[in-house]
Amino acid sequence: MRILIGAPVRQDEMTFKLYLDSLKALNTEGLEVEFLFLLHGSEHLIKYLEPHQYLGVTPGSEYKRDDITHHWTNENLAAVTYMKNRLLFEASAFDAFFLVDSDIILHPETLQQLVKADKPIVSNVFWTKWQPDEAEMPNAWNYDHYSFLPGELERWREPGIYPVGMSGACILIKREVILAGVNYSPIYNVSHSLWEDRAFCIRAACAGFQIYMDTTYPAKHLYRESDIQEVLNSEIPS
Repeated sequence: MRILIGAPVRQDEMTFKLYLDSLKALNTEGLEVEFLFLLHGSEHLIKYLEPHQYLGVTPGSEYKRDDITHHWTNENLAAVTYMKNRLLFEASAFDAFFLVDSDIILHPETLQQLVKADKPIVSNVFWTKWQPDEAEMPNAWNYDHYSFLPGELERWREPGIYPVGMSGACILIKREVILAGVNYSPIYNVSHSLWEDRAFCIRAACAGFQIYMDTTYPAKHLYRESDIQEVLNSEIPS
């Protein structure tokens, strides 16, 4: 099975290095894996990649984040949508595309687990405190704008594969989905300000694809500086 792994990237060096190390540590036995990234205003990251591992450097729109949250603009969203669609196009020559946002740290067995699930679309769970004083929330939901069915959040804490309404950021997409025309482009009668992943998932559902989420190996989301420090501290031998 040939799998393209990649993402749009606008990232600081430390986070990207941790991310790339995580991807390189994946168990790829029996798989043919290639990396491809679209660098968005991130020329400083070229030194970590081989020439065939990135498409190029696009001009970077202003993107603000702090230790509270991330601040997305319509310009940011348009850029990410374009880049994800470009990566889908490149991935159409592969059996599957593993989209992993550039601030996600994976368990080494994640890819094998998602392949074993054998679903057209399957994401891998991670949990994030979108605000420091809020509870952790997953990268999937059941319907509308981040709405959940009763008991789902508790159920997703248990290892398993669950049908979900929408998901993103860490997701394995089979070639059949890409060839069916499912993509991240805006839908004219749905608010695109509610993330490009929502448009992708609505298109997938309309094309007849059920979306699943695997919770066997939760990923780590480097959403704040404190998350980065937690990962760095865990690598220091005691």
